[in-house]
Amino acid sequence: MADYAVSLLTFESEPTVRGDVLGTAWPLNVEGVTAEVRLPRFNFDSPGTRYHWPTAPDIPDADRVSDWLEHDDGHVQWGDTYQHGPTDDLTDVAVGLKHALLVVSFPEALSDPDERHTLAVRAAAVAETWCKRMVEWLSLRRVINVDPAHTGVRIIGQPEFTGEMWLQQTPESQSGWNWLRPTKYVQNINVMMPPGGPNFMMFASTPADWSQGALAAASGAAIPTEWELLTDAFAACLDDNFRKAVLDAATALDLVLAEVALPYRLQTHAPADAAAWLDKQTLGDKVGYLENRIQLPSNMRAFVKLRNAVAHRGYEANRDETAEALRAAREVMNAHARFPSPS
Repeated sequence: MADYAVSLLTFESEPTVRGDVLGTAWPLNVEGVTAEVRLPRFNFDSPGTRYHWPTAPDIPDADRVSDWLEHDDGHVQWGDTYQHGPTDDLTDVAVGLKHALLVVSFPEALSDPDERHTLAVRAAAVAETWCKRMVEWLSLRRVINVDPAHTGVRIIGQPEFTGEMWLQQTPESQSGWNWLRPTKYVQNINVMMPPGGPNFMMFASTPADWSQGALAAASGAAIPTEWELLTDAFAACLDDNFRKAVLDAATALDLVLAEVALPYRLQTHAPADAAAWLDKQTLGDKVGYLENRIQLPSNMRAFVKLRNAVAHRGYEANRDETAEALRAAREVMNAHARFPSPS
C-alpha cells in the first residue's frame, strides 16, 4: 500500500521567485497528518549548462507513491526561467512558478484506502488555499523591497553587454537558448518576458520572503487593508498608472494616520467624541495634527497637495513625484503600522 499521496498544485497567479527558492519544501498541518508543498527543483542533468530549468520536485520513496490526484501527461511545465545570459549563481536567476507538488504522508494507523484518499483530497484543498494566500503575501512583501521609481534593467552576467537582453529560442535552434537584443526585431521568436519586463529580478521573492509568507498563509492571518492598498499603489506605479498609485497610497496613509491620531485625541476627549472628530478630518488635517507629535517624512505636506491635485483637479502626476509619495507612505507605514508578521 502506498505511504504517500501526491497532488499537482497550480499557482493561478504565477509568483516570480529567486532561483534559490526552488527545491524547498513547506510543511502544512492537515488534521494531524504531515503534508508538504514541494517546489520544483532545477535540472542539472546536463553537465556544463548554465541555463537552468525547473523540473519535478524530489518525492520521498517514489516507488511507494500512489497515483496523483490530478493526473498529467508526464510533461508538466513547472515554470518559466528568466535570466540575462548564462550564470551559475541561482540568486541571479528568476522563475515564474507555475506548479508545485503536495506530498501527503499517511500514518501507519491510517490503513483504509478510502480514508486515505479522503484525507488526501482534504489536504489538496488546504494546499490550494495556501498557494493562493502565499502569492498574496509575496506581493505584499514586494512592497517593502521595490523602489517605485525603478525603471532600469539589472544586467546579470556578461558585463560587456550594456543593452537590455533576455533569453529567446528560435525555430532554427530549438535545442538552445540565445541572447536577443530587444531593439532588433526577429520574426517568429518566442521571447520569454516575465511580468515587469526585463526588470524581473526586482520582483523575485527570496527564501526569507517565502519563510514569512508561508507562516502567514498557514496561519490564515488576514492582510490589513492599508497594506493591500499600498501594494496596489506600488503595482499601479510600476504600470504607469500614477493617478491610482497616488490615490491608493493616500487612502492607505489616511487609515494609518487615523489609528495613530486616536490615542492622542483620547488623552483629552471621550472615545465617542474622539472618533467623531477623526471622521471629519481630511488627510491634510491628520498630517497637521500629527506633525508635531510624531516624526513624519519631510515631504508629507507635498504628498497631501499632490493627492488633492490628483483627486480634485485632475492633475496628472509624473513618475518621480508619484514615487516620492509612495516612499513617504511606505516610511510612515513601516514606522507606525505594524507590518503583518505572523509568529
